[in-house]
Amino acid sequence: MGEFKKAVDDLELKELKLKGRRFTWSNDTTQTHIDWAFCTAEWDLMLQDCSLQALSSSVSDHSPLLRVGNAKVKNYCGFRFEVFWPRIQGYHEVVQQVWEQDVTPVNPFLRLHKLQRTGTKLRQWSRSKIGHVKLLLCAAKQLISILDVV
Repeated sequence: MGEFKKAVDDLELKELKLKGRRFTWSNDTTQTHIDWAFCTAEWDLMLQDCSLQALSSSVSDHSPLLRVGNAKVKNYCGFRFEVFWPRIQGYHEVVQQVWEQDVTPVNPFLRLHKLQRTGTKLRQWSRSKIGHVKLLLCAAKQLISILDVV
């Protein structure tokens, strides 16, 4: 058991939590939690909020384990780079600060997280520095329409 625990620690595996039941094996007198599942950090980043659900079985004394995850998928609203951003004070600092943050996963696909993080921070920076661009554009169009009438 000590070697198993050492391997789990060395590989930096994370235990998937069991939900719904406390035990995964039973006989007439004993109930115990003997079935486990683990994942890597990269896997956990790709499939966040995963857990195990113990199901019923009529053919075994073990409870089958079902991996369940967060079924809610975030809507991607896209990233739109505004050409005037680099001319506004603070733009370069935001990009440099976010880009210099470490990315732990070695998986190249997950390293794209750095680009996503940069886009998120630029959106936040833009909203705080400039305001809601779509709303401002709509207001500007309405103002132009009013001026056209006048």
